[in-house]
Amino acid sequence: MSQNLESSIRESLQNLVTSFDKKINKIVLENKITLSQFMVLEALYLQGDMCISQVRDLICSSVGTIPIIINNLEKANLIKRVCVPCDKRMSKLELTNEGWEVISRLLPINKSIIKNSFKNLSEDEKKQLLYLLNKIEIN
Repeated sequence: MSQNLESSIRESLQNLVTSFDKKINKIVLENKITLSQFMVLEALYLQGDMCISQVRDLICSSVGTIPIIINNLEKANLIKRVCVPCDKRMSKLELTNEGWEVISRLLPINKSIIKNSFKNLSEDEKKQLLYLLNKIEIN
């Protein structure tokens, strides 16, 4: 019985993530970017300039996929690479003015989607949910 319950929990979590992704994906596609590109813009907006590996780790992207995402964002003039003076082999990513405009427009919509998704939970229930999710160990 425990295995069925655990499978149901995993399925519910997966459905929740899929639901978030679908809602957010609809909004980002209207702005001619992908969900992965949105995640990069969001990371740079919230964390500031970062090197590619930091962004990759933050958005849980693969080594093979992140260059494509970065190149497409550069082509769209939403981010730019800036050489690190102390190490010419390394570059940092930063938002362009256009990138700032796009992410500044999308973040409030994203926050609204998330807030609306949790509207039926009290503050205590949200804290409890966060506590329980943090207890789950993925090996």
